[in-house]
Amino acid sequence: MTSSIDWISQNDALPAALAEAARELAAEVTVVRPAELLARREAGPSVAVVDAALEDSLIDRLASTDATFLVAGHDAELPRLVQVLNRLNAEGILLAGDASAPDIVGRCSLRMRDHGRTATAKRELDATVARLRSQLAAVEASSVSVRASIDGATGLWDTVHLVERVEDELNRLGRYGTAFGVLAVITGSASLGQDVAFAQVLMDFVRRVDVCTRRGLGDFVVVCPNTDEPGMRRFAERLREAVDVAVQQGTLAQVELRIAVVAYGSGAVRSDTVLGDLAAAMAAA
Repeated sequence: MTSSIDWISQNDALPAALAEAARELAAEVTVVRPAELLARREAGPSVAVVDAALEDSLIDRLASTDATFLVAGHDAELPRLVQVLNRLNAEGILLAGDASAPDIVGRCSLRMRDHGRTATAKRELDATVARLRSQLAAVEASSVSVRASIDGATGLWDTVHLVERVEDELNRLGRYGTAFGVLAVITGSASLGQDVAFAQVLMDFVRRVDVCTRRGLGDFVVVCPNTDEPGMRRFAERLREAVDVAVQQGTLAQVELRIAVVAYGSGAVRSDTVLGDLAAAMAAA
């Protein structure tokens, strides 16, 4: 790709040293008016050399762009060159006297190499930022979904998540024949504080794979993966024992438990059927 040098000036005449530098670098020099550079939407050229003789108002406008500059002028203009350098936050000064062509060649050559590396690094950084933003958006969406499915009082899952997990277990049952069970508990609780205490007992009791949910005051449901009907009955018995221990230790007020269980090991079943069977078992308990 042919390298290019933009001469940012109101004057069409190129400094002799800049023209010599372009020849040695096999670069094309284009005279660009400040307004043209300001109107560009894409990244700047390989080298942008700014004429220090530009008006201050134009220098200030150029400083607001993302371009990277070198400042060019004669030795006698050094104070002005330093002033423009600082206002543009430019990379360096080119003293465009007749004897300074090698200096301009070296600086322009280095700038061209740096531009290539910088452009590549910027593309990689932009891609990384875009990827991180995408990941952050996914995490935020997941976090919102989780917060929306948690019972705010007890920290257990809510009814929406209960149905989702029952559907998951039904899919596993259909694909792999993996049994699962569901347990419902009615505690007769009359207060939110009692529900919070019972929820803690329940979370301490269940396995890590079990899913505890709260549907309302004193109404809890546990989904138990990989558990058949005899296993669910044993689960219910052990839960009663754990509640008795909590009552004896004073961490839970006396409750009157009603427990019902259902289990599935084969067949095509719907989630509403599971919850209907559970309600019927509770009514009979």
